[in-house]
Amino acid sequence: SWIIDGNFFPSLDLRLTRADTVIFLDRHPLVCLSAIFKRTILNFFNLEKSLPKRIQETKAYRRQNPSGHVREFLNLVVGFSGKERPLILAKLDALKNIPVYIFRHRYETNDFLTALNGARP
Repeated sequence: SWIIDGNFFPSLDLRLTRADTVIFLDRHPLVCLSAIFKRTILNFFNLEKSLPKRIQETKAYRRQNPSGHVREFLNLVVGFSGKERPLILAKLDALKNIPVYIFRHRYETNDFLTALNGARP
């Protein structure tokens, strides 16, 4: 068993051919942006100190050179719905032999996980 997190589009076909289940968290870009800003605020108050040192060093580098990374990342988040999302949805729609779950809201994800947990022997 393995789980892949992320949406690296160039390898999507390979990952879908090997998947036995697909869960797509289809969140609105504003929801994603609010989560990003929340993490940014928490990181500002140094709550990331529990992270491994190599991650802290990477974050320190990004703080020293933030503008390029931040702009590029935010453009990816905002542009996802118009670019990659339709392509991903088309590929998921074409899957006929495996279950595909698409959750737009957090409560849908929570309900699914609760039902899944309750179904275990």
